[in-house]
Amino acid sequence: MRVWHFVLTTLLWAACASTSTAPPPQVPRLVPQLRVITDASYPDAIRTFERLNPQAKERPELRERLAAHWLTKADTAIAADKYADVVAALAQISVLYAPQEWGSGALPAGMERLARFLVKKGSPRGDEARVLSGLLILKLLHADDQATADRYARLVSWGFDARADMSGPLERFEGLVEAWEEHARLTPTETVLGTVVKLYVERRDALVKLFQSSEEQVPLSASVFQGVQRTALNVAAVFLRHGDTASALTQVRALGLSGGLEERLADTLEATRDEGNTGAGALLDLSRAYMEAGRNDVARALCIEGLRSRREDPRFPQCLARIAATESDFGGAIAWYSDAIALVPEERALYDEILEVLNGLIEQGTLSSNVASTRALATRATEILKERMRRWPKSAPPVSPEELYTAIGILEMNAGGAKQAEEYFRESLASRPTAPAALQYGLLLERTGRPKEAREQYKAAFDLLPSEGADLERQRAELIEHIADAERLAGMREDAQRSYEKALGIWDALLPSLKQKRGGTAQLRRGVVLGRLARFDEAKQAFERAMDAAPSARETYATILAFLVVSAPDSGFAQSVFRTAQNQLGLEPEWRVYFALWLRMISGRSGQPIESDLTRAFEAPSGAEGWWAKLARFGSGKLNYDALLEETSGVGERAEAYFYEGGRRLSQGDEAGARAMFAKVLDTQMVNFYEFAMAQELLGVQAMRTAPVAVNIKP
Repeated sequence: MRVWHFVLTTLLWAACASTSTAPPPQVPRLVPQLRVITDASYPDAIRTFERLNPQAKERPELRERLAAHWLTKADTAIAADKYADVVAALAQISVLYAPQEWGSGALPAGMERLARFLVKKGSPRGDEARVLSGLLILKLLHADDQATADRYARLVSWGFDARADMSGPLERFEGLVEAWEEHARLTPTETVLGTVVKLYVERRDALVKLFQSSEEQVPLSASVFQGVQRTALNVAAVFLRHGDTASALTQVRALGLSGGLEERLADTLEATRDEGNTGAGALLDLSRAYMEAGRNDVARALCIEGLRSRREDPRFPQCLARIAATESDFGGAIAWYSDAIALVPEERALYDEILEVLNGLIEQGTLSSNVASTRALATRATEILKERMRRWPKSAPPVSPEELYTAIGILEMNAGGAKQAEEYFRESLASRPTAPAALQYGLLLERTGRPKEAREQYKAAFDLLPSEGADLERQRAELIEHIADAERLAGMREDAQRSYEKALGIWDALLPSLKQKRGGTAQLRRGVVLGRLARFDEAKQAFERAMDAAPSARETYATILAFLVVSAPDSGFAQSVFRTAQNQLGLEPEWRVYFALWLRMISGRSGQPIESDLTRAFEAPSGAEGWWAKLARFGSGKLNYDALLEETSGVGERAEAYFYEGGRRLSQGDEAGARAMFAKVLDTQMVNFYEFAMAQELLGVQAMRTAPVAVNIKP
């Protein structure tokens, strides 16, 4: 693999080295001034564009504004040397232009800077597809620049020639198809699309020839069979991705209709020509098929085609809403479903589908960092629910008010909206008291410093539990543990001890009847409860049994380590837990970093050093991005606290920055500074974060450290 990358990189450098001696023209950073589209207005603008017919007079101006939006983002990414962001911007621009428009001089001049950046940065990366696209854009913008045209032609020829001697058709075509599919995604000229079709056909013919020439007539392998069988679908997708059903039909017919898939696909494509319900149904069938095949890009284009040609058919905005929902595009799902409702306001089934989908998105959104969009989603969901109940009061909706309000409350808790969460939990309980709503409200109250009120909600949840059920005793044990936590935080020590012992008794009684994984959960909770009762040796034994019973459950290791951070810190045991997690899970880099940061805090509190091999968790892979990689650099000392704080992009990341700076100060013996940081964590109201719960517990600890530690890494 490394050898191939080296060869490819060398050839790409060579392809780019033969340049004109004339200096490059001055590249405008942006297209001419237009009404600016912002991140906030972009979703509405792109949906408006998607509704417009290709002949609409408003289309060119809106397209230019949309392109300007992404060119501005590309300029920012170029300045920051963010290659992936530039590629992403080009992908968004590419869908604004039909294949025939790519070759007609319609591209904005501002794309030149983007293209030159891709050629410059993609060449040493060996990024064949992106360099091809960059060169093609330059060729289209400067039709009289023969040097650029020659560079593009040489790279095209090399891509084919370099793979010609590969032994089998799968190997020979795999890289070519991949490169040209990406090339077509970024720069979909008619010529590029034609080349992609040619590659699919040649691959099919080579595979068939290979099979026919086999003396033993061995059955086709799964990969070979799929390569042959899916040719028609892949060829059609090349054009359907741009809403071009006519070209898709022509190309599928050209494959030769041998029956089966090709013929069925051709018939369906033919049916799309019908202007009535038959044509609409064919478009929807195709969209559904490609969606199931994981090709949302094709499915979306087909639904947009239907939307433009059949404006009164609610199935097409409904189709686009479903696609948006699968991609967790909250705003898109809301907008398209709203369009569908506007067309058929008396269609109860549509309301029910929307409520089910939106409720699912809300539950997904509980982990979303996009607070504004998830709140908008929640607001729209409640509006639709109320309208559904107004129109059909005698028919129960698929999602009850109490379920929806509880889900939104959890969303707000995860987003740091404690006040908003409380309102939704109150609404849920007012609609119909349920154990889940009372439990979540209790957690909110506990985390926001109202343990006595939390205790009452936990007791209410306990009383609302069903009288029977397979998990009843487990739920009882968990709720009693919550009651004990609230009592402990409220200073009700004797009550807390009695409650912890009661919870422990239930877990002990349950253990013999639980299967391995659930037995692991029971041992985990036993460990936490035993720790709360200051029976630390027994707690360790329970934790070890929990790890043995459920070795692949990451939550087990996280719970144990988080508990050790705030309770009786035992660095030796914590390191053992960390090693077990790495051995059993192969632990993702992200979680290795978090566990290592917790381990450092445990070390700081216990006075016990960390084995040096465990600190390698802070060595993020080269080029790693994202918040966890920044935390890794912070943990290794390569990024200071001020720089880390500047890198945060939301209240959740700020909460973590405060917490881990508090942990660093704790490791250095600065208890006052650590407390100040932990107090900042609580101010964020990110109540469902591990870091919030740990900060709250640590602020209640009289002395966070048991021994001075100058250096906490043992060679």
